[in-house]
Amino acid sequence: MKKAKIRLLALSLAIALLTGIAASAAAAPATAYTPLYTDKADILYALGLFKGTDKGYELDRTPTRTEALVLLVRLLGKEVEAKAGTDANPFKDVPAWADRYAVWAYSKGLTKGTSEGVFGGNTNADAHMFITFVLRALGYDDNLGDFSYDNSIMKAEEIGLIPAGSYKNGASAFYRDDCVHLCYLALTQQMKANNTTLVKKLAADGAVSKSAALQYGLLPTSYLVACIGDSFTSGYDLVNPTAEAFPAVLSKLKGTYTFTTENYGVAGVAVNNESKLSYLHSKICAESLKTKADIILVTLGANDAVWTPDMSDFSQDYKQLLEAFISLPQAPKVIVMTPPRLLGLKGYDNLMGEIVKAEIAVAGDMKLDIIDIYAFSYGMEKYSSDSVHFNAEGHRLVADYVYKELSDILLK
Repeated sequence: MKKAKIRLLALSLAIALLTGIAASAAAAPATAYTPLYTDKADILYALGLFKGTDKGYELDRTPTRTEALVLLVRLLGKEVEAKAGTDANPFKDVPAWADRYAVWAYSKGLTKGTSEGVFGGNTNADAHMFITFVLRALGYDDNLGDFSYDNSIMKAEEIGLIPAGSYKNGASAFYRDDCVHLCYLALTQQMKANNTTLVKKLAADGAVSKSAALQYGLLPTSYLVACIGDSFTSGYDLVNPTAEAFPAVLSKLKGTYTFTTENYGVAGVAVNNESKLSYLHSKICAESLKTKADIILVTLGANDAVWTPDMSDFSQDYKQLLEAFISLPQAPKVIVMTPPRLLGLKGYDNLMGEIVKAEIAVAGDMKLDIIDIYAFSYGMEKYSSDSVHFNAEGHRLVADYVYKELSDILLK
């Protein structure tokens, strides 16, 4: 009897012990999520695209619909515009800090809320919702059939925004950390049907700082530059034009940017389309129109002053030439470079002045950047090899100036 009691007590203790272990296991909290992209959050914060909360970044929790929407507005580069809006808010449940964002997104058809007058901003956002927002920021339109909410993850995989299987078709847990990662990946993703990235667009629109984007390696620092021109560009009268002409010197200069150059200069050509000297109708122009350059510098007009006294249609011909390069498939940045002065030929000063004025006016109408070599070359006669063309030192000075001007243009 005594042994039976001992066995019963032992069994009771065992059951109590097992029950305690089970209860302890049931009460144990789930493994806390450890954020992976704090460094990316720092970059987005520096760019003004992610601001966290009064508790910090909170990357280890699920984002709300409101937070997801605010990130969309910032990725679209429309935060300033949204905050300046004055329309009434159709939603009753949007927190004050997000009021203008929700109104702007509603006015643009980017959100409709969960029901009449209800945004549902405190409900959780999942991968499908946030990736839908990111795809919209990249120019994809679900209203036009580019993708659907249900296949947004598949679309993101298709365009290479995320690796296949990253979000298991929405079944994975989704955190603010994921929002940061997706936003960061989107910055260097190419926009739909546009030869630019999201961060380039945001920088061009002034929504993010170009210098900050450069600092974090989000904008390119190496560019292919095609130099279009006449004897000035080709390096006429230099001992070694392939090394001494300003395009060649430009390619050797170091700084924030690196420029690899192609030289499409040939002596004697002009803008005038009716002339046998027309650059647009030349063999070298046909070759230059095959370029894949990111930037195109057009430096012509000096020979028009010398050989074409009739300037009545110069602006029209000049615009046609510029448009030929603007319309290239890669959509290059075309920059007008005025020609240098005819250093020793003072009799052409007035005509050169008229040509430069016409070029600057056309560039203004076409909203193109200008590098004014005509103004820069004032008083540089001592750098002329033949009273017309620059010597090697003159080309070096021009290259230094072009490098500075190009850098300033790219940083604007």
